[in-house]
Amino acid sequence: MDQLHLTTHKSTKQSKSKLDGFYSLNTSTLNNPFCLKMFSGNNTDLICRSCYAKNLEKRFFKKTDKLDTNARILSDSIMLWDMVPYYPLLSVLRVHSIGELINDVHFINIVLIARKNQHCNVALWTKRPDIVKRVFKSGYEKPTNLILIYSNPRVNCDFEIKQPEYFDKVFNNYTKEYSVENNIDINCHMSCKDCLLCYRQNNVEQIKEIVK
Repeated sequence: MDQLHLTTHKSTKQSKSKLDGFYSLNTSTLNNPFCLKMFSGNNTDLICRSCYAKNLEKRFFKKTDKLDTNARILSDSIMLWDMVPYYPLLSVLRVHSIGELINDVHFINIVLIARKNQHCNVALWTKRPDIVKRVFKSGYEKPTNLILIYSNPRVNCDFEIKQPEYFDKVFNNYTKEYSVENNIDINCHMSCKDCLLCYRQNNVEQIKEIVK
C-alpha cells in the first residue's frame, strides 16, 4: 500500500538549505490546477511567478512520482484513523515546502495528521484560506499544534494583510531594494532551525522575507 513520503532537507557544500534538518510533506506544484493558474497569471507582482518550489521540484525531483503519490493519498479520500501516519521522532513538520492544498479533503487529512501527532508542531503554508474556512465551518476543529500560515501572494505588498480567519501568521516576500527603501523589518533569515518563528505559537503574526 502506498505511503506518504516525507522530504528530508539537508545542506550540502554546494547549496545551503534554509530547512536544513527539517522534514516536509509535499505535493507537486506542476500538477496542481491552482498553482498552474498562479504561474500563468498576468499579475507580475505575484510571488508565484518566480516560484522557488517549482524550481526545486524541477531540480531535485526528476520524477514527481513521490509528490504525485502524496497528492493522491491526501486529496482523493479522507484517511481512516489507522492509516493516518504517526511520526514519533519529529518535533516539527512542515507542510508544503513544495506544493499547495488541492481540495477540502487534502486539508482534512492534514488536520488528522496534526491531531494524531500532538507532540509535533505541524506548520502549513497555504494561499487557500477558502479551503481552510470551509473545512472548519463544516465542523472540524483546529488542533492546537496546527500552525496555519497564509502565504501572501503579492510581492512588496504595501500594507500588512491581516491573517485570515483560523490563521496564525502571514508570510510576506519583499525584494531587497523595496525592503531598504521602505524600512521593512525583515525577520525571516536563512536558518529555520535557528529561528522557529513560523513553527511556534507566539505573538509574531507577520513574517517577512527577502525574495530568493
